[in-house]
Amino acid sequence: MKTRIILALFGLLAFCELCFGIREEHIGPDAKEVAPKGLVEIVRHPSRVYHLNWSGALFYYFQATPAEINEFLAHFAKARLRDHVIRIEPAGTNTVKSFNGTTIAYNVRLQIVQGHTLAVMREKEMNGSVEPVVELTIHVGADRSLLQQLKLPDQAIVECAIEGVNLKGKKTKPQRQVWCGAVQFDDGRVADDWEHGVYTRIALWEQDSPDGIRLAEVTTKGLFFAAFSEDELAALKQGRSWLTMTVGNQGAGAKKDDPRFPADQLVRDAWRATPVRVAGPTYYYGRLLFEDGTPAKVIRVEFPFSVYAKPDGEGYLQVTFSPEQFAQAKAEKPRKNIEVPVNDRGNGATVETFPVAMLSTDKAKAGVVRIPKPGFLDR
Repeated sequence: MKTRIILALFGLLAFCELCFGIREEHIGPDAKEVAPKGLVEIVRHPSRVYHLNWSGALFYYFQATPAEINEFLAHFAKARLRDHVIRIEPAGTNTVKSFNGTTIAYNVRLQIVQGHTLAVMREKEMNGSVEPVVELTIHVGADRSLLQQLKLPDQAIVECAIEGVNLKGKKTKPQRQVWCGAVQFDDGRVADDWEHGVYTRIALWEQDSPDGIRLAEVTTKGLFFAAFSEDELAALKQGRSWLTMTVGNQGAGAKKDDPRFPADQLVRDAWRATPVRVAGPTYYYGRLLFEDGTPAKVIRVEFPFSVYAKPDGEGYLQVTFSPEQFAQAKAEKPRKNIEVPVNDRGNGATVETFPVAMLSTDKAKAGVVRIPKPGFLDR
């Protein structure tokens, strides 16, 4: 069962004072849930009783047996995270209410804070990092027998809140400080073009792992912020780990061989940052006109890989794809992707098609699509 509501949020977690967001709930398990590697086996587990998405803060609740909890711990240890935080809590506070007021009991909760909620938190911390905050919380019953059954992984950072129990893991959470870097495109522009859906993301890689960790995104001022411990910074400078710069659209994934950001270019004060240059994106162009030849400026077009475009004053669309994305998008069957307004209140309908194959890297050769002009625009 899914419910979607748009509403004002008050007191969103401890760090959010007042914002607007979207809540979505799902009661029961979901075998098709999407999650990062190492976490997908947990979020799809049959013992899941409830899921809440609150503006990018994801909460998964489970009623699991001791054996299933140890399965969760084993999977959690394999997730590509810098900090594998496991919280041990007493019973008594482990219920959650659905939107219709139903009380749901659970004994395990997985939280993944990202998206808008994470942005609010990072802004308050003066930290622009986009690295998700992930924690696994286990509620122990009154008899505490579960404590003796837990198989805590070596990677675990254990935070135990049970009075009289001194349960610790082999690792502790590192003390980190925020560092800053600056990135420009080769033409001197800051490495961010949100107007055309282009972002530059910073990822952390290590030699013994095939997967990176997304840490930061370059801002409109050409800066990014990420936190590192002294050991992590030393590993970067010694080449045992490294940072990459990935330029692309919303769906672009980081690669281990993407251009590297030099560790010695990280600084503590943003005003000291010297820009590192990276190749800019490849833009594709199209043109959208009404049938009378006027630019369709009020239209929005959605392409694959979460690529959105709005025509400029002359009706031109400007988007970016990697070569692999463009080839894949062209091979897909064209679908309706042009959102047309139906009234002056902002309501719209997706009724027309702009094929990806009509886009061109040469603006002068941009394919042109003509669509009927909504009648209310002439009133």
